[in-house]
Amino acid sequence: IMGGHGAAVTLRDKMRTDALLFGESQSRVIISTAPRNQDKVKAICKKHGVPCTAMGEVKGDALVVNDRVNLPVTRLKRVHAQAIPKAIGAA
Repeated sequence: IMGGHGAAVTLRDKMRTDALLFGESQSRVIISTAPRNQDKVKAICKKHGVPCTAMGEVKGDALVVNDRVNLPVTRLKRVHAQAIPKAIGAA
């Protein structure tokens, strides 16, 4: 969000969309790397027995997830910045 970059993400899990996006099942980690380093990252994951899947790319000015989410980064930044103040009644 802070860099102002969007992303196009394709999730292939068979979970319900709400559970996939907001559930508290086994955690996952998302990393971003330059395309030239993708094979290196996969090799490191394989070496340590960690599953690894490419799921999208950094691009554009919106976060797009399958056909379920399409939000401009500017909106995400605004909501992120206001979340705690709103929660404590300071906004």
